[in-house]
This record gives sequence, C-alpha cells and structure tokens, in this order.
Amino acid sequence: MQENQEDFKTNLKADFKEELKKLEEEQLSDPIQKRKKLVIWGIRTFLAVVLYIWFWHIAWVRWSLLLYIPLNLLGLFAIVGTKYMLKHKMKNVEKRIDKL
Repeated sequence: MQENQEDFKTNLKADFKEELKKLEEEQLSDPIQKRKKLVIWGIRTFLAVVLYIWFWHIAWVRWSLLLYIPLNLLGLFAIVGTKYMLKHKMKNVEKRIDKL
C-alpha cells in the first residue's frame, strides 16, 4: 500500500514537471509572438498620439491622457515582463512540486 502511494507521488511529480516543460516551451520560447505584440502596441500608441494631437483642443481629451499613459505603460510592461514573471512562477511551482 505504501509503495503504491510512493509510485503515485513519483508519477504525479513527473507528470507535473513534464507539463511545466511543455508550458515553458510553448509560452516562453516564442520571440515572434512577442515581437508581434510589440509591433501592435507601437502602432496602437502611434495612433493614440496622432488622435491626441488632433483632438488636443477638447478639454476632456487632455484629461484622458492622465489615464491613457499609465494604462499604456502597463500594457508594455505586460508584454515585456510576462516572460520573466512566468519563469519566476514556474520555478516556484517546481519547488512546490519537489516538496510533495
């Protein structure tokens, strides 16, 4: 009975680690997807700048810039920092799996 539980734990750990490796390969090793997101972010930001310049004479547009800038920077951080955050979380999960 005890041996069955140990085998189950070992298999479960191996399955979890294998799943983590798959996720890492799929999510973290695709620079094309990151580049695509950065290009789309750049185009969106450029269009926003053009629209802000075009409609600058409207008072609420100037005030909306105070909201747009932090949200835009948050989007950039999400694109650039996702890889590092995921790596950190995956290491933490792997440590927790090893403790099982």
